[in-house]
Amino acid sequence: MLANVGVEAVVGLVPVAGDLFDFYWKANSRNREMLVRHIDGELQPDVPKRPAWIIPALLIGIASVAIYFVLKNMAVIQ
Repeated sequence: MLANVGVEAVVGLVPVAGDLFDFYWKANSRNREMLVRHIDGELQPDVPKRPAWIIPALLIGIASVAIYFVLKNMAVIQ
């Protein structure tokens, strides 16, 4: 839904072509149709499948790098 509104907003910045595009695109009508289909159960959200370990691994990696730079700036690590 945000993509529909975003496309309309970005293209709508062009003076004449934006108005013509708005006449064709109708983001609000598209979003209403998506909402009705979702309520009726026809439209299921796309949930990306990713391993359960990836987020903790990224957090541990980022924390490790941050700790390294903090200790290096404190002159604990040469």
